[in-house]
Amino acid sequence: MPESQIFVHSADLSPDGRLVAWAAQWAEGPADRVELRLSTVGEPGFRAVEHGSRDTDPAWSPDGRRLAFVSNRAGTPQLHLLDPDSGEIVRVTETGVVQGPVWSPDGRRLAWTAPPQRPPRDPAAPFRITRAVPWADGIGLVDDALTDIFTVDVETGEVQRLTDDDLLNRDPAWGPGGITYVASFPPGSPAPSDQVRTVTVDGRIIDRGPVVPDVAVARPLADGRVLHGSMALLDPASTGDLWITGPDRTRSLTEGLGLDLHGCFHPDLPSTLGDAAVVLADSTHAVARVQRGGTLEIHRFALDGPPRSTPLVTGDRTAHPIALRSGRLLHTSATAAGVPDLAVTDVDTGVETRVTFLAAEPVHTVEQLAFNSADGTAIEGWFLRPAGATAPYPTVLMIHGGPKAAYGQVYNTDAHRLADHGYGVLMINPRGSRGYGPEFSAATVGAWGESDFPDFMAAVDHAIAEGLADPDRLGVCGLSYGGYMTCWIIGHTDRFRAAVAENPATNLHSLYGTSDLGVPLVTATMGTSAARMIECSPLTHAHRSTTPTLLVVADQDHRCPPEQARQYYTALTTAGCPAEMLVLPGLGHEASITGPPPVREAQNEALVEWMDRHLMERPC
Repeated sequence: MPESQIFVHSADLSPDGRLVAWAAQWAEGPADRVELRLSTVGEPGFRAVEHGSRDTDPAWSPDGRRLAFVSNRAGTPQLHLLDPDSGEIVRVTETGVVQGPVWSPDGRRLAWTAPPQRPPRDPAAPFRITRAVPWADGIGLVDDALTDIFTVDVETGEVQRLTDDDLLNRDPAWGPGGITYVASFPPGSPAPSDQVRTVTVDGRIIDRGPVVPDVAVARPLADGRVLHGSMALLDPASTGDLWITGPDRTRSLTEGLGLDLHGCFHPDLPSTLGDAAVVLADSTHAVARVQRGGTLEIHRFALDGPPRSTPLVTGDRTAHPIALRSGRLLHTSATAAGVPDLAVTDVDTGVETRVTFLAAEPVHTVEQLAFNSADGTAIEGWFLRPAGATAPYPTVLMIHGGPKAAYGQVYNTDAHRLADHGYGVLMINPRGSRGYGPEFSAATVGAWGESDFPDFMAAVDHAIAEGLADPDRLGVCGLSYGGYMTCWIIGHTDRFRAAVAENPATNLHSLYGTSDLGVPLVTATMGTSAARMIECSPLTHAHRSTTPTLLVVADQDHRCPPEQARQYYTALTTAGCPAEMLVLPGLGHEASITGPPPVREAQNEALVEWMDRHLMERPC
């Protein structure tokens, strides 16, 4: 990756579809270095806004005359207004900002979420837990991370707090009846869950549906109905959905279409952007993501009549919708060889215009693979060929998280860093992955490690047979479920000479009670049998491993808590297997992806160094 690599942090399209405001985030340097830029569709270059430390989340006013954004130029994240013509910037909040800004339809008010306005808890004082899910990954103690919805009149500066409850209220969106939002972490729920609600301008709260496991999108329509959808990440056999809820009924927009809605890819990028769905201004259609294998398309869905969809953005890539204005769709476009760029597509003509040019000319070559597992199941994969090296390459099998997720046309910094050092990188979508139908994604239920292990071994055999991978210099790595599978693999074969397992699940029995998703995840994928949980845990088989293993552990991970890696580390060292541990202090599950640049760099360097130490010398 070039030293000066920039990623798009966030973006918005002006009401006339002519201007794109976007936040540029550097891969290296200070964590708060994010610059706001303005680009004209169809014209080269950009204009940088007067730089604060971290300027993000631009949002155009309905008349296109002002741009709201979040900046920490005042010390803490606050909402600011920019006049694009004069360059004048005015701060409009004092509360702090977690999410936002969102404009009211008349352009008079902004909505955002902020922490409750009370003194912070003394971290040294004893405290009592009453929630069934006390901690959540990425936010820590839920009681400390609650958020409420606020509005401000941009002319008078009058601030109004619309919610004041014991919930994490998120994703506000203005509609005719007030602000529709998602209320998360109800205190009595035994698992993280969400509910779509609307709050009126006088603070009256209306429930718009039942409490459900996850809400990926909630958007109010002009006629008072609500569009909402679920990614169904915790239901192995579900392919996601979009619904319309009105006063009398809830109706699916996607039933019977055979589409995998929303999708779930695992890139390795410091920021990912794009919404699950965007509503057209006339409220007749919505656009949403559709996953097909290793690609992510954008389709248009009719809001009335029988379920039907029309592809808008397709191709061998991944695309995320961001905004839809004046018949133009702002979206991302990325491949496994290049970082995401912004593009605008005319929804009537299909003409696509690239807005940013962040993806450099590919250095390494991505080769698509198709092969069968031991029982004949078709598997899709990709091999990253290192430039300037000669096959067969020392090869690292990289495993995605989930397991209900996918690799494909998404940029992976770890993979490219390994390729920079001469490694081939093998990535596949084994059974349990998303994008290949419900039967495929549910194939590992009750049999983690057992039903998917043959797919990985078939992938390695295929790469060797194709002359890509050196059979004597193989490594394996992964994060989360990828870490789980890394640990499972080295307990069942000695063909790998090095392993790096990052924030792995290693003991499903203890994960049930220690993870923020333990109860719903473990029961949905393994059932309630303690014997099966133990049998399918890598910890049970760790005593057989001889592969030198580096464990990367974020010590504030509440998804796969540090005790998972520590148990496995103890089992390896007790069995005499070479093992080391890299600890990422104060950070959560995806720290090496979205954490501060020094942390991401430390993980990158540790991964390469461990593989260099054990793979680059040929065995005698």
